[in-house]
Parts: sequence; C-alpha cells; structure tokens
Amino acid sequence: PGVKSILNVLLELTDKEFDSFKFYLNVPDILVEHSIPQCYLDKASREETVNRIFQAYSHQSVEVVQKKLKKIHRFDLVEKLSEVENLFW
Repeated sequence: PGVKSILNVLLELTDKEFDSFKFYLNVPDILVEHSIPQCYLDKASREETVNRIFQAYSHQSVEVVQKKLKKIHRFDLVEKLSEVENLFW
C-alpha cells in the first residue's frame, strides 16, 4: 500500500509542486540522516521518485513524504496519505 499511496499523492501535485517536493527530498532533516542526491531527482518521473524514496527510506518513506509535503504546504495530501495508511495499520 505504501508505494501506490505515495504515487497517487505525487500524481496530485502540479509540476511546479513536484519540483519543489523533489528539492526538499534533497534536504536532510532531523527525521533522516541522509537525503536523495539531486542528480537522481532532477529528471526523475513521479514513479522513479517513489522508487528512490523507498530505496532511501524504506519503512520511513510515508513519514518522509508527509514531512516534505508539509514543506510545500500540501497539508491536504499529508492528511490523505495519513488516512490511506491508517486503513492498513
């Protein structure tokens, strides 16, 4: 459910929002010690980005995506992702 949920959320972003989201994936924060190198994200599609997220963060992927969505002020998608994930826990 995680991969599909995250992909569905990323598909709702405009291209500009998606670019901003990818920018924030490259910024390390308290939640994670590392970021995804920008060279892997520059021309990445939404599908490729989801794969990179899961490669980098595995079980923390949903939490990382939610944190980065907050950075671009898409709180509606943070909530949507929370609701979908709660169905599976």
